Amino acid sequence: MHMRSRWHAAGLIVCLGLASPGMGSAQTPDRLDQLFRAMADGSAPGCALGIDSAGVPLARRAWGMANLELGVANTPETIFEAGSVSKQVTAAAVHLLAARGQLILTDDVRVHFPELPVYDAPITITHLLQHTSGLRDWGAIATMQGWPRGTRVLNHDHVLDLIVRQRGLNHPVGAAYSYTNSGYSLLVMLVERVSGKSLAEFTAEEFFVPLQMAQTSWRDDFARVVPGRAQAYARQGAAWRLDMPFENPHGHGGLLTTIGDLLRWNAAMDARRLGSPDVSAAMEVRGMLRDGTPISYAGGLTHGNWGGTPEIGHSGATAGYRAHLARWPSVQASAVVLCNAGTANATQLVREAVRPMIFRDSVGVNSAPGSTIAITRTISFRAADYVGIWTSDEADARWVIHGTDDSLRLSRTAGESLSLVPIASDSFRVSFGLSITFSRDDGGQVTNAHVSFPRALNVPFRKAP
Repeated sequence: MHMRSRWHAAGLIVCLGLASPGMGSAQTPDRLDQLFRAMADGSAPGCALGIDSAGVPLARRAWGMANLELGVANTPETIFEAGSVSKQVTAAAVHLLAARGQLILTDDVRVHFPELPVYDAPITITHLLQHTSGLRDWGAIATMQGWPRGTRVLNHDHVLDLIVRQRGLNHPVGAAYSYTNSGYSLLVMLVERVSGKSLAEFTAEEFFVPLQMAQTSWRDDFARVVPGRAQAYARQGAAWRLDMPFENPHGHGGLLTTIGDLLRWNAAMDARRLGSPDVSAAMEVRGMLRDGTPISYAGGLTHGNWGGTPEIGHSGATAGYRAHLARWPSVQASAVVLCNAGTANATQLVREAVRPMIFRDSVGVNSAPGSTIAITRTISFRAADYVGIWTSDEADARWVIHGTDDSLRLSRTAGESLSLVPIASDSFRVSFGLSITFSRDDGGQVTNAHVSFPRALNVPFRKAP
């Protein structure tokens, strides 16, 4: 290591108030303990934090409990699920196949998935990598069926069926950025169809074993026992409840890993030795819309900045797991937070933890929220116009709308009853985020509807006779 790098790393240890790898806990200052203090009393789940600078480990710390029932604490070696941080591993696998000439990124995906519908323009593999395909998110479609994520066991066959049913898109192909897990689920299946290996097999052989990421695997079987894994929890009132991802689709998420393994991954990207041949540079190329507008998303990575310092990273959230993995190449810094508490803001925790490294605590990062003024108005409607059975081939869903002239309710599954709140003429908002816009025929009868949910827009429904 150059003398400048040694001085830089040593100075950062002092500045951050961190223990060097050989220090005991009694010598560890409490700056990070203050940041994670809400998780430190042994009664709550928590997080693990890792920070590297110029190749030197500055922090490997953990707080809170990995298992509340058994009283097992998190450690730096605890395995968490990384949520959408996982997408960069899937992207790396696709880029590696492209670098080896086994696929072409500008290919129409229907070359590999002929079962997909024909849209206004071909969807390419690059569109999938950069979230510009317009594909509706399969999790949002499942929610429309009445089965939000985690309430029904799914696999990739179910996911593909949901995607293939979609005759419409969130926007024209390549015209906008719209984050969707559907694209990355297709990329997982693409890796399998092209390589002849599962994503788990391919990524282990090409990345995890060469990089000595010994604790990293995929949640491709949610019932598999994973020694050392933290259970995920969500807060409900004053109590913590288990909140685990009981589903098998992965690649968009589902990476089981540790802070140490993810920092090895980041180090390989910094050193340009991710795969053979290296694919890290290709993964960092930002996307561009079809009108030439650049976007911040690349290949499973987002370009941004932290107080003016360029940042490359990704956040993640699945069930009660939270994650953020980031690099700041201009200051040779890398950091990760993995949590099993659904209340944790992993992105904020990463940035606050590295703030002295980049800002010397001189820059404020929290701006005061702006004030808003709520405007309400009364919208009249005739409930009988909307009451009935509504179905959608694309969502594979059957809804029942019932009610009186001053109240409309929606049921998707047995026993469910959700309120429809009018927001405009023939438009309603459902309490959990769905919105419905009805349309009338020439005789004024309500016959059709379009339903929107975050990441899945304008899904058509029709009223049964």
